[in-house]
Amino acid sequence: MEKIFKTPSLQEQVYLHLKSAIVKGELQIGELYSEQWCSELLGVSRTPVREAVLKLKQDCLLEVIPYRGFTVKTLSQEDVKQTLEIRQALEGFCVILIAQNYRDPAAQEVCTRLDEYLREQSNLKSEDIYDFMELDELFHHDIIAYSQNNRLADTYASVRIQFQRITFKVLKQPGRIVSTIIEHAALLTELKRGDPWAAYCSLDKHLSGTRGIMEES
Repeated sequence: MEKIFKTPSLQEQVYLHLKSAIVKGELQIGELYSEQWCSELLGVSRTPVREAVLKLKQDCLLEVIPYRGFTVKTLSQEDVKQTLEIRQALEGFCVILIAQNYRDPAAQEVCTRLDEYLREQSNLKSEDIYDFMELDELFHHDIIAYSQNNRLADTYASVRIQFQRITFKVLKQPGRIVSTIIEHAALLTELKRGDPWAAYCSLDKHLSGTRGIMEES
């Protein structure tokens, strides 16, 4: 018998569509959007739109204005600062862990996957920003997953969408895709060498580049 594959519900499809539009900046900060406008645009009823909007509110991406609609929440400098600090704390621990155990088959398997993501990123065109961002997310997700610490992974996942908003905005800056590939390669080199401090410093340099661009913008 063949496996039964669950198709995304309408609410899930609307959620993913709106989330992508927020990350890409297609929904403008400060603009008021109505559920009716959204349902007509996507060709669905207002119920899945309402459910998706509530979920996006829980993700801290939207502000709901009763009886009027919703707006995209501003990504403030404090949001960026706190998000990157969380990322550095959690991911910094994980790159040290991988480098300390670099002879471990599981650590070597992670490095092999990171190599694959890096090659795929290098083959993308400069305009494929969203595809690049998704590979970037996989790159960093696998570093986190190595810890096999569910609470750590859940904390990381709780601010994942904010990471995406920051990453997409940063990758739109000229030259940032190329520098990201270089920084990923440097981090991967130190993980393979089994140098925990150098691996942490490579991650710090990578996140500092992101922080600097966001502060300038």
